[in-house]
Amino acid sequence: MLYMYIDESGDLGSQSKYLILSALVVKDESSLDRIIKNMRRNKFKRELSKAKEIKANSSSPELISFML
Repeated sequence: MLYMYIDESGDLGSQSKYLILSALVVKDESSLDRIIKNMRRNKFKRELSKAKEIKANSSSPELISFML
């Protein structure tokens, strides 16, 4: 089974001139879940301790680089 994660950035209308859509397709969702859990528990524990959602605009350059 394939899993697709889709995200958008920007808005159509008032504040932004652009809308960006991105998608990630994976065969096994457990590997992606494991990466996120390891980031939250280990490498970026302090930075992500209170984050409900990981957002690039409020993350460190190190976290963004590691995740990509």
